[in-house]
Amino acid sequence: MKISIIVPIYNSEKYLRRCILSVIKQTYSNFEFILVNDGSTDKSGFICQQAKKKDNRIIVIDKKNEGQGIARNVGIKQATGDYIMFLDSDDMLIETALEELIKPLKKKLYDVVCGQYYEIKHGKKKKISYSFGEGVVEKGNEIYKKLKSESLFGYVWGKLYRREFLEKNQIYFEDIRTIFMEDTLYNLQVMEFHPSYYFIQKEVCYYYIHKNTSSNQEISNLDERVLRMISSYEKSLDRNRCWEQEQDLMLPLFSRLFCWTMIQKSLYTKLDFENLKQIVDTFLDNKTVHRILEGKRIVPVQKKLEKLFYTYCLFCLRHSYRNVLASTFFICSPIMKLYIKRNLSK
Repeated sequence: MKISIIVPIYNSEKYLRRCILSVIKQTYSNFEFILVNDGSTDKSGFICQQAKKKDNRIIVIDKKNEGQGIARNVGIKQATGDYIMFLDSDDMLIETALEELIKPLKKKLYDVVCGQYYEIKHGKKKKISYSFGEGVVEKGNEIYKKLKSESLFGYVWGKLYRREFLEKNQIYFEDIRTIFMEDTLYNLQVMEFHPSYYFIQKEVCYYYIHKNTSSNQEISNLDERVLRMISSYEKSLDRNRCWEQEQDLMLPLFSRLFCWTMIQKSLYTKLDFENLKQIVDTFLDNKTVHRILEGKRIVPVQKKLEKLFYTYCLFCLRHSYRNVLASTFFICSPIMKLYIKRNLSK
């Protein structure tokens, strides 16, 4: 069984050799390694070409810079493996990752196989696991309904996707420069076609968290990118005629995105009350948001404080309490900043 490993690369010279080495040292050797150099201006292209000379499983694609999502799509179209794996250029695979991920496939071909991972932050390693055990998860299974609230669900790395399933359903990435959370959107679109999942209890990769380097431009147009992401998901649900089934599950996703946008804006762009109110207006003027707010409930999240805050924000949005919401984020931004730092440092 052949696996296609796709790595989008943009100015990653600092971490790229480490990433490449973690792949070529895999205990399972039947794979092709597709490095998509997305218009890098540092030594990333040179590092890719040098690696290619040493291992004939490596394929290097040089292209103009168009963003991570488009780079991944180029890799998908190039792939010839039975399964596709995505890896970021600053992360690493554990040496036995592929071997562990294909074990369930020896008995049956699942559409998606999901592993766990280690989070590396400030040199400290932390195991990140699904809240349920190993095994099959298919439509109708109780766990299937809870997948969207799993933090691991939002990432595309650490998983194997059956290439035939992706091609049959024409599932590709959106442009990260125009939308927010393209990994989450991709997994949501995968889920619309009711794939069979298999979850393993083994860690398969190291996910490195670096100092936040988001640009002012990324923060300044965050609300626009979030709304495009929500609208893209709505179009996908309508296209597959499953909005009614998914409407309630859109609420927690929208709640997180709205609150994240408001927090980022209030903390990092030094906006005043009127600016924050304008952002609330932007959300309330969006047709997709109105459609989402028609849902009658919110799916519980793990942390009670977050659940309470999301419910409060949804209540204000449903009743168009623009001033109340803007005031909340403006007044509470110092407290939110401390809360975020405390949770991110754990």
